[in-house]
Amino acid sequence: MTLQGGTEADTTALIASLAKAMGAQRVLELGVFRGMTTAALAQAAKEVIGVDLHIRSDAVNAVQPYQNVRLIEGEAAEVVRTLDGPFDLVYIDDGHQYADVKEQTDAVWDKVSPGGVVLFHDALSPEDNYGVNRFLNERFPDAIILRTAPFPWTGVTGLGMVQKR
Repeated sequence: MTLQGGTEADTTALIASLAKAMGAQRVLELGVFRGMTTAALAQAAKEVIGVDLHIRSDAVNAVQPYQNVRLIEGEAAEVVRTLDGPFDLVYIDDGHQYADVKEQTDAVWDKVSPGGVVLFHDALSPEDNYGVNRFLNERFPDAIILRTAPFPWTGVTGLGMVQKR
């Protein structure tokens, strides 16, 4: 599968494959950017909600063929607080600073179904640029972190995975 957007193509394919393998019915994506991961998830899940501070026209175009996608413009944690759960899969790829990741995770955690999975993009990112890795190490020390192809222009990498018990 060749996809270009804000998430590397191999990572996008992995996320969509996980959603399909786990039989995810409801998926929440925080940080839509160009909508490529959103479109891939739409092929794997019954319902996908994508949230971004600014919904770009290319994201709208990417998901246009899918009736099971709803895009919501707004600050991620604020929007999440207005949504009803549960979600089987949540993909966090919005604000990458420690405070952003913490706030978004805190907002969504009670809305994740038992056995559901939360994925964190850029989980192996350098501490001086992002706070995802530090957050995962502190909050979820047993998180699985997969090394993924580095982002071409930033070099950041990694997909963190936490399953809610």
